[in-house]
This record gives sequence, structure tokens and C-alpha cells, in this order.
Amino acid sequence: MHGKSIIIPNPSIGLLLEDLLDQPYLRYLSVINVLNTFATIYDEQQMSVMKCSRLLAVNKFLNTTTRRLSQNSSFVRIVEVGPRDGLQNEPTNVPTDIKIEFINKLSDTGLKTIEVTSFVSPKWVPQMADNAKVFKGISKNPSIDYPVLVPNVKGLESAINAGVKEIAVFASASDGFSKKNVNCTAEEGVQRIKDVTETAKRHNLKIRGYVSCVVGCPYDGYIKPTAVTKITEALLNLGCYEISLGDTIGVGTKRTIQDMIKDVLKVTTPNKLAIHCHDTYGQALVNVLTALEFGITVADSSVSGLGGCPYAKGASGNVATEDLIYMLHAGFIHLSKGFNMRINATRMTTPIEEKIDQKLKVRTGMVTVSDGKSRPIPIRLHLSMEVLRLQKEEIIQPESKPSNSKERMVQIRRQKVGGLGLSIKGGAEHKLPILISRIYKNQAADQTGELFVGDAIIKVNGEYITACPHDDAVNILRNAGDLVVLTVKHYRAATPFLQKQEEKESQHTDSNSDDKETSDESLKLATNSTGSRPSSICSEFDQEPQMRWVDMVTLPLMMAYVTRYIFGTDKLRPNAFEVRGLNGISTGIIHCDDSAILSQWLKYITDNIIGLTHLQMKLYNRNFSVSDRIEYMGWVNEGVLNNNHPWQNYKPRFFALKGTDLMLFDTPPLTVTDWSKCSLMFKVYQTMFRVVKDSENVDERQHCFLVQTSGQDSRYFSVETRQELLRIENAWHCSVCTAVMKLGNKTFTVSCNGRTAGLTLDWNMGFSLHEADNKTPVWQYKFSQLRGSSDDGKSKLKLHFQDSESRAIETKELECSILQSLLFCMHAFLTAKVASVDPGFLCSMIP
Repeated sequence: MHGKSIIIPNPSIGLLLEDLLDQPYLRYLSVINVLNTFATIYDEQQMSVMKCSRLLAVNKFLNTTTRRLSQNSSFVRIVEVGPRDGLQNEPTNVPTDIKIEFINKLSDTGLKTIEVTSFVSPKWVPQMADNAKVFKGISKNPSIDYPVLVPNVKGLESAINAGVKEIAVFASASDGFSKKNVNCTAEEGVQRIKDVTETAKRHNLKIRGYVSCVVGCPYDGYIKPTAVTKITEALLNLGCYEISLGDTIGVGTKRTIQDMIKDVLKVTTPNKLAIHCHDTYGQALVNVLTALEFGITVADSSVSGLGGCPYAKGASGNVATEDLIYMLHAGFIHLSKGFNMRINATRMTTPIEEKIDQKLKVRTGMVTVSDGKSRPIPIRLHLSMEVLRLQKEEIIQPESKPSNSKERMVQIRRQKVGGLGLSIKGGAEHKLPILISRIYKNQAADQTGELFVGDAIIKVNGEYITACPHDDAVNILRNAGDLVVLTVKHYRAATPFLQKQEEKESQHTDSNSDDKETSDESLKLATNSTGSRPSSICSEFDQEPQMRWVDMVTLPLMMAYVTRYIFGTDKLRPNAFEVRGLNGISTGIIHCDDSAILSQWLKYITDNIIGLTHLQMKLYNRNFSVSDRIEYMGWVNEGVLNNNHPWQNYKPRFFALKGTDLMLFDTPPLTVTDWSKCSLMFKVYQTMFRVVKDSENVDERQHCFLVQTSGQDSRYFSVETRQELLRIENAWHCSVCTAVMKLGNKTFTVSCNGRTAGLTLDWNMGFSLHEADNKTPVWQYKFSQLRGSSDDGKSKLKLHFQDSESRAIETKELECSILQSLLFCMHAFLTAKVASVDPGFLCSMIP
């Protein structure tokens, strides 16, 4: 194959598409040949009886599968659905030329069926908007079928115009899923398909059928096998040559798949069926193999496990083509050491543990993490007040020790405090060498880096001490001078025992002490008269590998943010979230299979971020006056209209309310001077803030609000939680009150009774109208006297005031060329006036 490689977005597999597709075994796979491979492996490996029993169990199962397969075909046909089912769920559109090259490379592998695209409305599945271009652009091998998915007659007509020879239609066994997908019940969906199949048959097109949600539905829950059988029979009657049974959200198990297939086989035969499994809970391969056991010989899969369903929340990718091949070709047969045939149903998420570390609370717990494409891997989440860490466990490599067979000379400079910094055991009276039993951290012996617990001291300054009793050795070491040269030889077998004794003892004797050590006799019991370790004792002290947690991701929480949405979209991740840091670091997608633990993590992380943000805000406010202080700062997501599509993307913005200004940053200000560099600022007293009701949300994003400035389009924002939305709303009211009191008054040029005048809004005086330079107002009212207003949306405004004495309503008609700006400013003054009446509100404004 030639041309540039396409990297599959799945780093856990880490394969280039070109590398994967060059594998010669991606052709029809014979289960009989697989069993022959098994026999060869069995003979060559000369496995133990225990391994043999495991392999024979697998052999028995596959032999059963083979006998059933042999009734129809000895081959398993793979239907590659990656270009359609895989790419339709990608958050961003894959370029057309990449799709074409992707499919062409798949064609080179020897696959016999590749589902190319879907002729569906780009409004609903934008990733398939280039369907005709892709189908016309690929190089078609005459020995390969290239079906496309069509949802309705309109899509079929487009497919026929593009030259399609085979189509796939789909129906659901679940009413809930059908209503979400095609806005009708399952039975009504079959009736709609009838129009498609009749037209397709008139054009001599092959028709393949899909049944979705065959064991479970995200909306209706468990699906009865009889419902699947009913839809399958209907599709067969409409002319489908093959029905693919789809576990759309990947909740199937061996038992539920068995029950479903048994019922479906009451109306058809295995050669009319295919299996289509998603791998949400890691059951896809098991479920495919279960289908093979019933004689079904067609399996749908997707390269690198790409895929999902836009209308099925929680649906992960399809079973990976490479995993399916590995299982059929060798993986399910060649068992590695310690292989366990049982399915582990244990949850990967563990309860959150709390402990105090240096007077600060630290929380830890197991989660799983992925990049959003690959399968999640177990990781420990470590949360402190300021930092979130993702950690993996790794083996600590044993500390390098000198060889037993070599003597070494080590020079030590005695310290005034601590002396040589070591303790010794042994002595001639115990028929033991003089052994270093402890090295004190950061003292003389430790600083050499060349002495170890378990070293036997042979000479001190060239003088042999091998025949010395313990106390004599202590005296020799004490009187050896400031610069001491030790000749040592390491006894590796003694090291674990000495370390164990060190932990038990509460007092230790160093080389400057006259106290005799008391544990020499116990050491003697574990050593022979020559000082060497018996072989049986060596095994006693073999150490198991020690483990430690190593940081994989370190993310500072200062000005970080948490999101449960797929980046840039309104799609909520099921049971997962992501944390993005100020420095561009991301945790990846953190998955919790326990919703309660998910909620706890979200709360703990969010609370830490809010706490740090408040602290930073206080530090910033030390540099600003009371009227110019920051009331709020934090991350929001702004809806940005995409000119090429009828929906909007979301862009992270750092949202701040400071003094009289609303400020929007792409990156948070890190210094005081950065606050003066904001390029997007609006005056809060000329801006309207409105919380969007849930019924008014434009998409699936929740907790939204609108900000509109005079003369500009509204800005649509979303935050993660209701609490955060309330915090912004309260901060907005504080900012408006601060801004209006700082502003004091604002005058707008208006026209009243055909004459130019100035309408002044004054924090203390209320409304007043002045003509030209006349300081005496034409009329004046307090804010509390305003009973209502109306306008024509262009320039004319009516203000209705109540006379304080007569209680009559007096209407003042005005015209203003910047009416919206006037109205927004009026709203700000009135809001601030009302808010200032609340004593609790005023208390919250005290710095």
C-alpha cells in the first residue's frame, strides 16, 4: 500500500491504519484453521496439565461452534462498518479525502463488505453530509460489496443517483429508541421501510436490514426477545437478504444474546442473520462468539473500535475489527500464563478514601480514564486542595547492590554530630562478620552513596577486624580518626533480615556508642558458622516486588474547570467528566461506573477549584479599589454559531465581572496587569443579563444564560451546574449595584414634544428631564414613582409615573435614537435600587 498513513484515533491500540490493514489474516477466517493452529501451539509449548485443561475447555467450545458453522459455511465474514457507524459519532467532521483514503485502504485488505456511508439528512448526522462525494470518490473493487445506510425514500433516491448497488435499512425493537431516532414507533418504522424496500427492489438493489437495541434500550430498558423476532420477521418479509442483530448500547451478555437468538431462529435460519455488538461493558467478543455458536457466520465490526450512536446515550464503540480477528485467528486459543476464563464483573470505580496529609485533606480512589476513543484503563485519582493527579501503579526496581564476590574500599569523613552515621551487628563471639545494620539518612555513611545495609566490614584503615568481637569493632571504628577507609563486602542474603530487625528495634547503637547490641544472637540463628547464608534461608528472604504510585498527569486546579460535555458540543458524557487546566493539560475522560461516586468526585473537584478561585480573587482585589474589585471570575462556555451548519459549537471563555465591566478572556489573567489587556469588555449598566429557562434551551446544554449589550447580538452562555449559574446571577446583581453607584448618573439625549432635551438617571434623584442648558428640570420623579413603561422597539418610549400627591398616573413620551441603550441603563439603575434595599445584599458588598 502506498500514500500517507492514517492514524486511527485510538492511542491504546497505537497502530497506524496502514500497519493494521497490511496484516494478511484480515481475510475470511476459517475456524477449522484456527483449531489447527491451536493444535500446533499445544504440541510446541508442551503445556502443563493445568494449562491443558483450560485449553481443552476452549477447544470443546470452539469445536461446538465449528460443528454448527459447518452446517452452513466454514468461514466467518466480517462486515466493516467503521466508515459509517464508526465515523458518524465523531465529534468533528473527518475530511472527505481522508474518508476516501480510509475506505480504499480497507478495500486493499481483502474484506468483502465495507459499509461506506449513510444517506441521511446532514441536519441530523452532519458527519455524513459528504455521503455522495465519498461513495463516488472511492475505488470500488468488483469483488467487494459497498452498502450504504438509507433512512427513507429521499435518502434512497440520493443513493441511487450516486450509483449505489446495495443499501441497508434499519428498524428498532424498542419504541423509545425508534421515537428518538426516526420519530415514530417501532411498528410504524417498519411501515416506512416498506416504501424504501419496494423502491430498492424496483432498481434491483440488494437490501440488508438492521435491528437496533436487540437486548437493551437507553429509553425502554430490557427488550424482550419476542420484540426482536417480530421486527426481524417483518424485515425479512420486506426483502432483506440478511438481518444484523444490533446490541446498540452494548449491554448484552452471553445469556441475553442466547435468549434473543434462540427466539429469532424460530422465524429464520442462521445464514440469514449477522451479529452487531458494541463494547460498552467489554462483552462484545463474548457475544460475537455466542452468536457463532448458533451458526451465525457474519459479524459486524469497526476498525479500532470506532463508533457509537448519536441517539443512544451510553453507547460506546463497536467491537474492534482487530480484536475480533485476534480472537478468531489466535487470541482466544493461545492462552497466556495466568489467563482467567471467568468474566470479572467487579466495578473499576472504588469508594473515595480520605486522609490528612500535612494537615491538608487528600482524597483518592480508583477510576478509569480514556482519551474519548480508546477503552478506559484503571487509574488512581489523587485529589489535594491545589492539584489533581492521575496515577498508575508500577514496580519499584530493586536498589542496586554490590556483588557478593567483590570487596570495595569506601572513604568516609566523620561528622561532628552523628560520627560515621552507621550501626553494626555481629562479631567473633557470635561467629559472625561485622555487618552494617543501619545507615542513618543524610549522615556520613549515607552521603558516600557506596555503603549498604548488609555490608560486612573487613578492614578499617587497612586493619582486619574479621576476628574482632563486637565491642572491639565499635572501639576501632570510634578511634579510626576523621577520615576512615572501610574495606567492605556485601552479604546480600543478610540484608532483608537486618532491615526487618531495624524496624523492630526502638534503639540502635552507632559506632560511637559503648552500648552492646542485643540482637546479634538472633542474627546468628539465621547464619551458619562461616557467615554464609544457607540456601534455605535465601529463599526465606526473597522479596516480592514492591509497588508505588507514579504520577501520569499532574493538573494544577487553580483556574481549572470541570466539564461533563464532549468538548465544543452540547453532548453530555455518560458517567464521565474531564478536567482542563490553566496550562492546557487535560486529565482525559475520567469514567465512573458508580453514579454516586461520580457525583462525589465532581463536587470535591469543583469545590477545590472554587476555593482556589476565591483565594486568587481576594489576592487580585488587594490591588483594586472597592468600586473596581472583582465580583466573579470563572469558566463558562459560549455558544458560537457555525456559518456552515445549522447548530452552534461551544467555546470556553473566562468570564469576569470587575467594577463596571463584564470581561471575556480566552485565557485567564495571570497578573494584575493582564486585567488591563482584556480585548472584549462591556459595561454592566448597558448590558442585560437573563437566566434562560429550561424550556428555552436551544440544545442539550443546561444552566444557560443570555447577555445582551446595546447594539450587539446576544451572547449565549452555559455553565456546568445550577449552583454556578446562581453564583453568576448573584455576582451580576452585585456588579450592577457597584457600577451604578460608581457611575452616579447617566444622561441620554432625547426628544420631548419636538424639543431636544436630556434625560438623566441619577442614583439619588431618580428621573429628571432638562432642556438645553437649563439647570431647572422640566420634570423629575423618584425611581419608586415609576409604574411602568412601553416602547415601539425603535425610538419611542413612554414612561408612566405616579404623582406622589394626587396618586394620578402621568405619562411622559420621549424619543431616543439609542433607545436600547437607554432601556438597559434604566434596568440597571432600577435593579441596583431594588437590590440595595436588601440589608443582606448590602452586607455582602462590604469588602
